[in-house]
Amino acid sequence: MHTHSSDTGFDTGQRLIPTDAWSGSHETTTAKPWRRAIDAADPARGDMLNLLATIALQQGDYEAGLKALRGVTRLNGKNAVAHFNIGVALRELGRFDEEVMAYDDALAAQPCFFEALFNRGNALRVLKRHGEALASFSEAILLRPDHAEAFNNHGNVLGDLLRYHDALLSFDRALELKPDFAEVHNNRGNALEGLGRYDEALQSYQQAQQLDPDYADAHWNESLCRLLIGDYAEGWRKHEWRWRTGTYAPKAQRQLEKPLWLGRESLANKTILLQAEGGLGDTLQFCRYVALIAARGAKVLLEVQPELKQLLMNLDGVSAILVPGMPYPPFDFHCPLMSLPHALGTTSDSIPARGPYLAADPRRAARWSDLVVHRPGRLRVGLVWAGNPRLGIATSHAMDTRRSMPLFQFAPLLELPGIDFYSLQKGDAAVGQLRATPFARHITDLTDEIRDFADTAAFIEHLDLLITVDTSCAHLAGAMGKQVWLLNRFDTCWRWFRDRCDSPWYPHVMRIFRQPSAGDWASVVADAACALRFEVDQMATANNSRSSSAAKQMA
Repeated sequence: MHTHSSDTGFDTGQRLIPTDAWSGSHETTTAKPWRRAIDAADPARGDMLNLLATIALQQGDYEAGLKALRGVTRLNGKNAVAHFNIGVALRELGRFDEEVMAYDDALAAQPCFFEALFNRGNALRVLKRHGEALASFSEAILLRPDHAEAFNNHGNVLGDLLRYHDALLSFDRALELKPDFAEVHNNRGNALEGLGRYDEALQSYQQAQQLDPDYADAHWNESLCRLLIGDYAEGWRKHEWRWRTGTYAPKAQRQLEKPLWLGRESLANKTILLQAEGGLGDTLQFCRYVALIAARGAKVLLEVQPELKQLLMNLDGVSAILVPGMPYPPFDFHCPLMSLPHALGTTSDSIPARGPYLAADPRRAARWSDLVVHRPGRLRVGLVWAGNPRLGIATSHAMDTRRSMPLFQFAPLLELPGIDFYSLQKGDAAVGQLRATPFARHITDLTDEIRDFADTAAFIEHLDLLITVDTSCAHLAGAMGKQVWLLNRFDTCWRWFRDRCDSPWYPHVMRIFRQPSAGDWASVVADAACALRFEVDQMATANNSRSSSAAKQMA
């Protein structure tokens, strides 16, 4: 199951590998004696190949284990356990399509193989083949109706499909079987959030923490829920748990020699390194805090993603812009950008949003003036319909599938008269939609001219309005003080609060159109089309009024 930012599904695969097969001292991985033994093994000795495969897998040498297991199945194609363990090895190698085929082979040899059905469901979920994953877990449950983990993973897939009510039923059954299952309490909280039942979601996250006080995902999910409902004091405090979650652990907070600053020490005459984290939108949203840190007397070094370097060169309060890999100048403290709201005690009523804090470079804006056609009496509207899929990050990819929409659903907007539409959409898959749609003739695509976000800012400078799903472009337009309409998913990101059509992060410039139910983009686009038609009519009325005044003056 996933909430808006954290996938906490209990997806540990069931393995049948013996645990006592390697009883000797562990050899160093550089020697890998099991590889020599596999190469020298008699191909007719399936028992020896199976033992060597087990040793290799326990040592984390999945390629060697796979080679030995293939030898076993060549001798006996109906060895279900060997096919299953091939699937386990392929999973560890990230070869999920092949993993599914290995479990299919295991099930062909042994149809009532619970563990194969269970792991097959996990692999299919990774591949986003949710219907098949659901069927695989359902079959596993028929074999083992007492298996809490199977009900949990069944609920995870239902959550992926936005079937939150059904997911709750699976999680509740899992808890009947295993009341102290902390992961299920956490996943149940995710489903409750998906349904907008936030108080109950908080109770589930807290129950998970009572069972496992060090369960970082449950703490972090609680923080995100609290931020969503406006409890910024506790939400930002608990947000520091993110560094211990599975989402952040692979790129854990760097251990720097200088101390972490969380608001306690004076920054007068000190140098602080502020580091970007998360996505580009996070950096664009939270770089507003740089000026507040500089106002405390600090010299600010700001490390950001390479795509943002040029855009942020003139950010108020910055002394130097760095990108990852550059050597650090001397500094006294460091702080991740998204820890600054906690460090500065930001509440929902004290969000620093006094006006635009990013601007397009004048020279780039002049270049884009030649590209974006200014036709009198017509609105210039930019479009973004998909985010970064982040295929290597399961949580972010799952979120992107919910925040992105197919381009064809923009049709009610594209049919409106009096508008010149421009695509700001990047990414091969999403851009491919533009090339394939019959509406392409309504949209001018200048994205080949975009080199970095400084160009994107210059592009936006010449637009009257940006209509976008929840992407970094929404933050950029808001930070520039440009009008931006956010087409928002039902299980909204914490930063957009609940039930608001505006944003205190980008006051007076952002308007939010929300899904009334999960996956309902049609209603969102219909509302936006109605609002856009009004804007066109307003422009026409204003133009007619000016023309009439000019005619009277000439008369």
